[in-house]
Amino acid sequence: MNWAFEVRGITTGGPSGFGRNADVLGGGGGLGAPPDVLGSVGYLRFLGVLMAFAGLILLVAAYALWHLG
Repeated sequence: MNWAFEVRGITTGGPSGFGRNADVLGGGGGLGAPPDVLGSVGYLRFLGVLMAFAGLILLVAAYALWHLG
């Protein structure tokens, strides 16, 4: 867990930056391995937008139910 608070190694790109932790975080993969679609940045952004939209719908529904009593 100490890699999460090590700002100096991340900003300088030293040996303790993101490159070393890529395998730990699931972004690694071996040479010649197919890219992981479920771990790609675009898919995770899509899930984030979908969850934000669902959260807004839930807020509107809660507000409507609150006013209905």
